[in-house]
Amino acid sequence: MTKSLPIKGLEKEYIELKKAGRKHTFYNEELNNLIVINPDDKGETITDVVNATVNGYDQLVEMLNTKSNLVIEWYKVVGTTSDYAIYEDFNAEELKELTPAKIIKQFESRLIEPLSYKFAKVKDGKVYKLN
Repeated sequence: MTKSLPIKGLEKEYIELKKAGRKHTFYNEELNNLIVINPDDKGETITDVVNATVNGYDQLVEMLNTKSNLVIEWYKVVGTTSDYAIYEDFNAEELKELTPAKIIKQFESRLIEPLSYKFAKVKDGKVYKLN
């Protein structure tokens, strides 16, 4: 059975490709968008990550419905609300066969500074704040 990303306002279908532990990857072929969902806390689910996204939720859903070639890590830090980072230096088509953990390692290997914003864009290893 195919599992879709269950989030309010999402008009495009994002199909689950892989699940490894608590981490999941979802992909939309039409837009070539890839999402890695990473609930850091044991017992937390995709729904917990989605529901804990404050302020930046509508902006992210709008991008997922309209923009193409997005590679996104959506994660929840223990004891706080969810964050996300959009990585511009990756191609979803090339990453989609990897496990979620290997994709996250790819992200980390390109960062030249820490993710310091709730909602960020990463380009050439530099982190920029999204409003």
